[in-house]
Amino acid sequence: MINWIDILSPKLRQLHQDWMHYRGNFLMPGVGTYNAFAGIESVTEADAVSTAVLLPAEGGPLFKHIGLQLTNVLPDCKPGMRFSELRSPITRAAVTAPYHRIVASRQPEVRRNRGSGGYDYEMLLLPFSDNKLHVRIIHAVYDLAGIDWKKAFT
Repeated sequence: MINWIDILSPKLRQLHQDWMHYRGNFLMPGVGTYNAFAGIESVTEADAVSTAVLLPAEGGPLFKHIGLQLTNVLPDCKPGMRFSELRSPITRAAVTAPYHRIVASRQPEVRRNRGSGGYDYEMLLLPFSDNKLHVRIIHAVYDLAGIDWKKAFT
């Protein structure tokens, strides 16, 4: 069963549609399609506000890519860093929880939050699986432009 998700950001909505194209009739796109997905225009335009997390069978999740504009949302994160290497336990918990939810649900998810600078943002997490339906890559894209919540729900 595929869950319906509520996306406010038009940019993230387009990325979700593009992800669904690569998914086809399956629950998730395969890791073999990730490079093609990462090369499409809507994804490359969001490179500065995206992350790619690899979930290897051993050693725990690690960041393959962290966009340059995410330093306020993901402090102290660097490409190649494992989640376990994040210094702050609060940051580690905040970063780890959404990714673990995606691994368990095997479905995309949208999260809305308030950043440390007081701005609102929306985040779309998109899973990619191996042939055994284990999530191996999660591509997350943030809309840091801010969301006018009153307009969004009226």
